[in-house]
Amino acid sequence: MNDVRYALRRLRRSPGFTATAVLTLGLGLGATAAIFAVVHAVLLRPLPFPHPDRLVMVWMHNPRQNIERDVSSYPNFLDWRRLNTTFEHLVGVAEGSANLTGDGDPEVIRRVRVSAGFFPMLGVAPSLGRALLPDDNVPGNHQVVVLSDGLWRRRYGADPAIVGRTIMLNGESFTVVGVAARNSTFPASADLWVPLSPTGDLAGLDELRTAYWLPLVGRLRAGVTREQAQADMSNVARGLEEQYPGNRGIGVLLEPLHASLVRDVRPALLLVFGAVGFVLLIVSANMANLLLARGTARTHELGVRAALGAGRRHVLRHALAESLALGLAGSFAGVLLAYWTVGVVKGVAPPDLEWLGDVRMSPTVLGFTFAIALATSLACGVPSAIRASRGDPRQGLGGTTRGGTPGRTTGRLQRSLVAAQFGLAVVLLAGAGLMIRSFVRLSAVDPGFEVARTLTFRVSLPGQRYRDPAAVRAFYTAFLTELRAVPGVESADAITDLLLGRLPGSSSISLDDESARSEAERQLPIPYDFVTPGFFETLGIPLRHGRHFESSDDAEAPRVAIVNEMFASRFFHGRDPLGQRFTFGNPEATDAQWYEVVGVVANTRRSGLDQEDRPLIYLPVSQASPGRMTVVVRAAGDPLRLVPLVRRALGTVDPDLPLSGIRSASQVLAESIAPRRFLVLLLGSFAGLAVVVAAVGVYGVMAYVVGQRTREIGVRLALGARPQEVLRQVVRDGLVVVGAGLVVGALGAFMLSRLIRGLLFDVSPTDPVTYAAVLLALVSVAAVACYVPARRAARIDPTEALRHE
Repeated sequence: MNDVRYALRRLRRSPGFTATAVLTLGLGLGATAAIFAVVHAVLLRPLPFPHPDRLVMVWMHNPRQNIERDVSSYPNFLDWRRLNTTFEHLVGVAEGSANLTGDGDPEVIRRVRVSAGFFPMLGVAPSLGRALLPDDNVPGNHQVVVLSDGLWRRRYGADPAIVGRTIMLNGESFTVVGVAARNSTFPASADLWVPLSPTGDLAGLDELRTAYWLPLVGRLRAGVTREQAQADMSNVARGLEEQYPGNRGIGVLLEPLHASLVRDVRPALLLVFGAVGFVLLIVSANMANLLLARGTARTHELGVRAALGAGRRHVLRHALAESLALGLAGSFAGVLLAYWTVGVVKGVAPPDLEWLGDVRMSPTVLGFTFAIALATSLACGVPSAIRASRGDPRQGLGGTTRGGTPGRTTGRLQRSLVAAQFGLAVVLLAGAGLMIRSFVRLSAVDPGFEVARTLTFRVSLPGQRYRDPAAVRAFYTAFLTELRAVPGVESADAITDLLLGRLPGSSSISLDDESARSEAERQLPIPYDFVTPGFFETLGIPLRHGRHFESSDDAEAPRVAIVNEMFASRFFHGRDPLGQRFTFGNPEATDAQWYEVVGVVANTRRSGLDQEDRPLIYLPVSQASPGRMTVVVRAAGDPLRLVPLVRRALGTVDPDLPLSGIRSASQVLAESIAPRRFLVLLLGSFAGLAVVVAAVGVYGVMAYVVGQRTREIGVRLALGARPQEVLRQVVRDGLVVVGAGLVVGALGAFMLSRLIRGLLFDVSPTDPVTYAAVLLALVSVAAVACYVPARRAARIDPTEALRHE
């Protein structure tokens, strides 16, 4: 305790050193704690269900179409559930949306249709009422619903009498039978759950074995390993493959549910966490340098203490007490910074990153922060403490050494730490530079359509009131007519799913002439969209050949299609695509419908700017009846100002229909690359922090060296050395040390950059422009950091430097 009290007194007497050390350590610990809070909440914290390790996603493995993880068909699900011997529960979980009316304004909510056993599989009971029962999945009993805790509180005011009431979903009456527990929502975005029954828009899908639309989740029996369940399900799949030709090549892949939920974000989070680790290493090297410099400045004091009887253990203990005190203060500063950083990260994160809502400074995160602070302070303090305990008391009592410089060992260690800081900074800055360059390339990609002055939103028609395909077509005709009459609207059209969004429906096709296509191409699923006749003009997608859809392409007319350039070049091989025919599914079927290509349009980035062009088919809405469409409106000015007028136009046609997903096309484009922008922002911030800390480190060391070499520099100046020569030498000495770190860091960055290959777009992991820019930037920073103390050295007055000789 005496050592601790003495250490605190000395730190109070050195406010500049103490503030620098605490701030440096706090920056590193704060960044580490904040990102660990994200990693813990997303990757490490188990799902909030009993025995979460037994929950798995059950994917269809389809190597025939090069699809590792795919959803299942309903008949396959029924067979897998019936024939397996290793699952306690196996359920279908189909996410979607529905229109909720009554008790307020119409609203689009997230509806999840689940098969029997869903809530028992999760192992949770509702907070009110009951869960869904197996009999609820029988057609006729299926109009019951369990509300999420969030929807119950938000829309129904947490009314405890909600059980037994009826609500309106897509124009149909559903009876509320329960309210889910607050922390048991799965999927995370669910507003309510209804039975998965093959009725309505799902009618007939219970008999189509090749219609893949149903995600599956299962709970393993107690004592069954995932490997055993995988073997069991593989046997089941092989049996079905022999029984049903449509299952040829179809297997089953089991994946832990938690791993499946975080698969897309895991690489980016681990990359950011690794970047923070590099920042913490740079901070540690800086702290070690500060403590070494402080220990050297205290050589005389330690000599006196040793001469008065202090043993090596006492000196070592005293030095460690000071570093631990700094570590404790730095950890408190880091925790405060982490609280602020977590808030900032949530504020700048894209709104669709739902998992960030659970990020908080939990006791686990706080414990991790203090453990890292302890380890860092020990790692930084041990070299200084060992050096102090091994010092020669006579050297400390003998006044200033002849050279006036630190010992060779200490000097080498300090220079090595500076080199290490810049080496680590190269790795981190190169990774950030590659991501930034990748993001710039991605932002410059032409989506293939115009986004200026365009409003987008979704409309979903309830099947109960729009069962007749003619009624669906009549609604969209009337609604688009109303929209086109709104002041400020130049044009209005619709597509099944908005570009840059999720892929629409897809299916393999057959051509009139299959001789030029391989077997793999024949099995390749081709996405298709339904569009209104003026869609391509509204979005500015150029027509390359043929014609647009016309009003005469109705349900009674011959089937027609428009394809993109990629489709035409891939499947028609230089032949004129106009007049060519194709059909979905089996061309030998008696009800096969053949489509004639009447136009070719330019390629668009259908599913994202970072996705390659792919073959696409466009079909006229008038020859189908999709109940859910995305409407695009080209405005004369700001498109968002049209929203109230659009709502009024919809109310004129059907007042019970809500709008959802209201955004400008510019917002859609920005949101499609928002996760990459968020990652670049985090990496760039940490890389900038690393450069600042490394620059402070080299400045501190050079300033210390200049201070120790004051006598030597004074002698040289007295003997005729020019100030410019002293300036050049000091800067050169600093840059030699930094240069060694840059070379080693560049080699390390070159080797580690391949780890982020999957996160890059149109940029090589070894991009020479990025590496050259990083090295040039760091050399410039180091030169500035060296120049300031070198300039001070060049201005030393020889008389003052030699006054005490």
